[in-house]
Amino acid sequence: MEFSFAVHYLGGRAYAKRYSEQERAEYPPHPARFFSALVAALYASELGEEAREALLWLEGLDAPRIAADEAWERSRVTTYVPTNEEAHDAVPSLRTAKKQPRSFPSVTLKNPTVHFIYPLNDEHQREEFERHERALREVASNVTYVGHSASLVSVWLSTDPPLPTFGPSNDGDVLLRIVTHGRLQELEQAYNLGLRGSVELVKLYRQIVEAPPAQPIAEGVFRDFVSFRLHGSLPIKAAIKLSIAVRAEIARLVGTRAMRLVWGREHSPHCAFVVLPDVTFEYSDGHLLGFAVLLPKALGDEDRRTVFRALARLDRGNINLEGIGEFPVEWVNEDTKTIGLQERTWCRASRIWESVTPVLFDRYPKDGKNECSAGAIIARSCAHVGLSVPLDFVSVGKFSLFKGVPPADSRFFRLGDRPNRYAAHVSIGFKEKVKGPLVLGAGRHYGLGLMRPKSENDAEELK
Repeated sequence: MEFSFAVHYLGGRAYAKRYSEQERAEYPPHPARFFSALVAALYASELGEEAREALLWLEGLDAPRIAADEAWERSRVTTYVPTNEEAHDAVPSLRTAKKQPRSFPSVTLKNPTVHFIYPLNDEHQREEFERHERALREVASNVTYVGHSASLVSVWLSTDPPLPTFGPSNDGDVLLRIVTHGRLQELEQAYNLGLRGSVELVKLYRQIVEAPPAQPIAEGVFRDFVSFRLHGSLPIKAAIKLSIAVRAEIARLVGTRAMRLVWGREHSPHCAFVVLPDVTFEYSDGHLLGFAVLLPKALGDEDRRTVFRALARLDRGNINLEGIGEFPVEWVNEDTKTIGLQERTWCRASRIWESVTPVLFDRYPKDGKNECSAGAIIARSCAHVGLSVPLDFVSVGKFSLFKGVPPADSRFFRLGDRPNRYAAHVSIGFKEKVKGPLVLGAGRHYGLGLMRPKSENDAEELK
């Protein structure tokens, strides 16, 4: 159970200076500032001992959570006012000292009502709340301003508060002043001595962001994405040659289990090998930055360890491309600055995926035949890699949307002596988000059909 004090700013604006930055507005209002407003109402309205006891109980509760909507700080305006020493002189023409500059920082509130939400943690606190509720309501109704006197407010007690937007947290980044036992007595003593109250205790708060409803995220058959940097210069048209060479080298390093883990004999789950071209920026030319080895989720622990041991042996080794030469390679660390080698570039969840290397269709698409349409073929390709997510749209064409990628042409992407297949660049929209890595089509284990996720703010996600 919990209750709150609802503070409605009648002018839609909150005037209060930050304690540490007098030229800036304080927002959200600090719990200690609001408590001081309650104490001021207690004595200004002469509410008596019952109300005082209610505030003594209130100061002993845990620091409240706060529900405060967005606010925009207003441009600071400096005005010139008489000093307090001259206040007794009511005739302006007789004042001798110059007026002093004063500023009144404020924020404009999107929602003019702020709630201070207090938890009632056990049965005793709930009983005490019921005992003090009437007095708390009376004190609240007598509060006329919070902070500067220009912040006119209406305050009431609510037993049905909204969800908080700020809450106490040990790893918070917002420092707010709070009250604890003894604060009321301290304010009373300071007032009787003609002094201001001392600085209150502070507590870290963190803004609470309400999580949006979780969207389903589908995953294909591959899980691990292990990337290697290639030292040397190869064009994207060498994708097949590089992936075949990498596959052969990994098979050599894996040893006796290579027939299953690399070549996929006996219909066993096996690795895929994809090239990673430079296609990120405006002037990208598509040259190969490196490659990645994709490990299927279905691999057992011992098989997975076998593959990783082979990959570790490949680190800082060489890949031999027949007729071209040897190229040094190195395992990429997670903190690499090269966007094209980062796992999140290729694996983050998205509804829209676009091909970087052409997709090889398992049959030629034909208009007018539903089972042979491009959409039906791509849907089957998705099912082959463990995705049964309904498609929203499929776009097939000769040209890629990425910089530096040549048109789809089976002459450049032929798998050994196999007959040519229809090759095309593909854009896919799924009905729900899909997490990568995602490779599609007949050449998916040889570096073809590599898909890259796209978002509405693709460039921002890659920073």
